[in-house]
Formats: sequence, structure tokens, C-alpha cells
Amino acid sequence: YINADPLAGTAENPGIGGPTGQRIITRASVIDLWQAARKALEAKGAEVIEVDFPLVSNCEGDRPGAPTVFTRGLVSKEFMHDELWELSAWAFDDFLRANGDPKLNRLADVDGPQIFPHDPGTLPNREDDLAAGMDEYVRMAQRGITPWDQIASLPDGLRGLEQTRKIDLEQWMDDLGLDAVLFPTVADVGPADADVNPASADIAWSNGVWVANGNLAIRHLGVPTVTVPMGVMADIGMPVGLTFAGRAYDDSALLSIASAFEALGSKRQIPPRTPPLNTAL
Repeated sequence: YINADPLAGTAENPGIGGPTGQRIITRASVIDLWQAARKALEAKGAEVIEVDFPLVSNCEGDRPGAPTVFTRGLVSKEFMHDELWELSAWAFDDFLRANGDPKLNRLADVDGPQIFPHDPGTLPNREDDLAAGMDEYVRMAQRGITPWDQIASLPDGLRGLEQTRKIDLEQWMDDLGLDAVLFPTVADVGPADADVNPASADIAWSNGVWVANGNLAIRHLGVPTVTVPMGVMADIGMPVGLTFAGRAYDDSALLSIASAFEALGSKRQIPPRTPPLNTAL
């Protein structure tokens, strides 16, 4: 994510939907902040090495020869389908039931087209294969929700995700002797008019911007992360974070490392348009 991986995004048909797998072009002012962060870490004795990130490459097929989560063989296509549809529908319905709003406490009673309605006059979304028709979840609920513990593909699917993480992250980190994986949280920031300006939408929907660096793989595979301020981009005045990722259940170590970085000097700034608090109160 620092413009140093020439193979990233070079597969013939990269990605698993949306801009995933496509080449990430990180804004120069973000690279400047990363270089400053790297120097600060190295000045305190940290060894920083540039690496690829097989966890994401082998999920998105971003380079020649790389598989995707759909073709790897560790997770079944049945699970991928059930996770997106059956499990998600159950989760939506379970949330509404737990919330207990007397006026709306069942997914089957929701007005489907009003879930994330597309604002009139705005450009179409670009999720492609990752797009899920929200009204279909309502129709599923009306036909009958499958409880999570009755989704047959779930146990093996979760084991497959865990095995994927162990191979592509934890074993890889062990082989390289890494304590953590650091990267700019985003590659850029979409302009404010990205909902109506195609040129701005190109930026906002680009890989590394539309969600964040790492995309779906980070959370899907159970990777803990800690993000702290890395500074403010010199050219557009927008803040950007530095993400620390690590092995599963390594949260305490990640918090310690991220805290040590913050102790080198806070990069957090008061938002310039936020009025100060009245200290007399």
C-alpha cells in the first residue's frame, strides 16, 4: 500500500467484486506521512521492512497466479453464498428482535426498497458482484429465516477461514519474523462531490479508498487491527491513519505497539471547523 509492489493489480481479471484486487495508487501526501512515520519508528530502534501481503492477494487474486477466496479451495462456494445471504438475513432479523422496537421488530416487516435507498440524482454504486439487493433479505425473512446454527455450511466454512488466516498471515509473519504489519489506513480520500461528479467518483470508488486498505479480508479472516493517527495530508488537509495488523488474538501486543508509536508524538489534530468547548462550563 506504499506504491512499492509492482505486481499488485496486474492479474488479468483481478478482484472479487467492486475495485478489489485492482492496483492501489496511494496519494503522494499519504506516502510522505508514511515515510515520516517510518523514520520515527526506525529512530527508536524498530526494524521496518517492505513486504507484500498474501492475506489480501490470495483473497482477491490481485496478481498472476494468485487465487481468490472463491477458488482457493479452503472455503466452499456454498459457505460463501450462505454467509452473504442466509447468515446475513438471520443477523438482520436477530438484531431487530433484540432491539425490540414495538413498531418494527421483524425483518419480514421491513420495507425492503427503503434499506439504503439510492438518492435521486446521484451516480450509481460500483460494488459490482459485491452488491446485495437489500429487499431480497426481506423476502427471505417472509419465506422463513434459517437459524445460524442450522446453516449446514457454517462449521466447515469458519474452519476454512481460520485455516486461510493461519497460512496467509500467521505462518507468513512467523517465516519473516514480523511482530506486526503496518500500512496507511487509506490510499486517498474521495472528494465531497463523489456522489455526483464522475471524476470524483473514480477516486472514491478506487481500491484503497472505497473501503480502506485490506478490504474484506481483514475482518472476514478475523485479523485484529489498531489504527492511530499518522498525520494530516499536506495538500488537502485530510487526516489519515496508520493501521497495525497482527496475528489472531494478538490484540494486547498490537495495542502496545500502536501506543508506543503514538507516544513518539501525537499526530491527532483538532478538526479546524469544530468550535472550541467552553471551558467555563
